[in-house]
Amino acid sequence: MQANSDKRSKSIKKHIFVYSMLGLAILNFLVFYVYANGSAFVLPFLSEDTNRFTLENFRNVFADIAVPGSRLLIALRNTLIYYFVNLLVILPFSLFGAYFIMKKILGHKFFTVIFMIPMIVSTVVLVAVYKNMLGAGGPISVLYELFGKEAPFFLYQEETATLMIVIFSVWTGFGLQLIMFSGAMSRIPDSVQEYGRLEGIGFMQELWTVVLPMVWPTFSTILMLSSIGMFSASGPVLLFSDGLYNTQTISFEIYSTTVVSGKFNYAAAFGLLLTVASLPMFFLITYLRNRVPSDVEY
Repeated sequence: MQANSDKRSKSIKKHIFVYSMLGLAILNFLVFYVYANGSAFVLPFLSEDTNRFTLENFRNVFADIAVPGSRLLIALRNTLIYYFVNLLVILPFSLFGAYFIMKKILGHKFFTVIFMIPMIVSTVVLVAVYKNMLGAGGPISVLYELFGKEAPFFLYQEETATLMIVIFSVWTGFGLQLIMFSGAMSRIPDSVQEYGRLEGIGFMQELWTVVLPMVWPTFSTILMLSSIGMFSASGPVLLFSDGLYNTQTISFEIYSTTVVSGKFNYAAAFGLLLTVASLPMFFLITYLRNRVPSDVEY
């Protein structure tokens, strides 16, 4: 009887533990997914003051976008700059860098460390170092002084502030994509590369005709995720300039509108419009991705 009682007690405790863990996961899902995403669809249609149904939030967003030189238009411009820099610079150079590392070309270990440093060091630290490099007394300022010129305030004037943050984003943006491409290329059989060498395939020809088709699923996935998230492309604007000097992006504007101004309904309306605007891009990228054969097995 005592043994059966102990067994029943252990079974009850086990069930309590399992259901408690499941309950915590379900509660987390309901609060942070269902409620959060549900609110994102409800808030745009509610008035800030009366919580009654209205389209005023959408009208205000369109009115702000229609103003030439408005903060939203500048934010949209900067966001598209970050997106196309990622698409046309970071993505292809990450592919090329991973191939460079795979071929073990002289200096590949050094460049691996350079590309991986941003993945290891905190972004706050990197921003501080970068700001000191461009600031008064930094190496850039010293170089200007050697030529008898006064160094410009790169991060504190509208003409150059966004460009400097974009350059920083390029340097710190290689890490993750480089790791993904390196992982995909590490699975390419040595026999395939050996066959290419026997056929006399050159360095670049091997990249485009052998390596890229074999890592196409990885490449197309990164491309699709980057494209459907084009309106969330952003640099560390808050750490660099707090949105000053026309450096704001859409992500920063939504943050500023909610946290600083407290206009949750307006920000939700803006976010919903961006979601709708990104749907055609999602379907286009999905269509193009499916048009290219990707049934490579190795």
